[in-house]
Amino acid sequence: MRKILIALLVLLVLAGGAGAGWWGYRHFLRDPVEVAREQIAKGDIRAAQLELRNAVLKNPSNATAHFELGKLQLRMGDAVAAEKELKAARAAGYKEPGLVPLLARSYLVQQKIKDLLFVFDNLLNVDDRGIQTLLREVGSDALALALRGAEPEVQDKILKNMSKRAAEILKDDMEARGPVKLAEVEAAQKEIIAIAQRLAEEGTISLGAKGGGDFV
Repeated sequence: MRKILIALLVLLVLAGGAGAGWWGYRHFLRDPVEVAREQIAKGDIRAAQLELRNAVLKNPSNATAHFELGKLQLRMGDAVAAEKELKAARAAGYKEPGLVPLLARSYLVQQKIKDLLFVFDNLLNVDDRGIQTLLREVGSDALALALRGAEPEVQDKILKNMSKRAAEILKDDMEARGPVKLAEVEAAQKEIIAIAQRLAEEGTISLGAKGGGDFV
């Protein structure tokens, strides 16, 4: 009888170990971002942070993991780490509209007001070569929308840095669209600003003010 009880106990232990192994395997197969979101919902913030950190270490091009980690870091009060991850998300191609407001919040927390002063009309201060580089990165739809709400001087600067044919197509596109929502114009301008800031961070273009010097 004793031998039977011992055998049953061994089987139970083995079954439990197999179950834990299967659970671990299933966890390994799941999307780490999904796992982290579930952990956040349960209030296990540290576990979610660890999950997302491991995700970006294993796959640095995981834009969504960078974004979620940046959002979580900001929630935890680490604006410096949040800025780093949000910029990594942007560099990896994250396109959702929530990125720019969160990045702005990280700047505000760090009192990086100068970084928030760059608005669409400041493109006037970018030299022609920089504008041409920027235009190669910007989609035609976003550009047409953004210019609808820009000052005439900015429109002229953009158009003069395009080929005559491309400028004519863009002007026709702007006229054919009819009335557009202000929110759509602002979203397009923010998208272009984000691209300009990325290029500036990479050293490809300069966002300097006219006459040189920093904004104060």
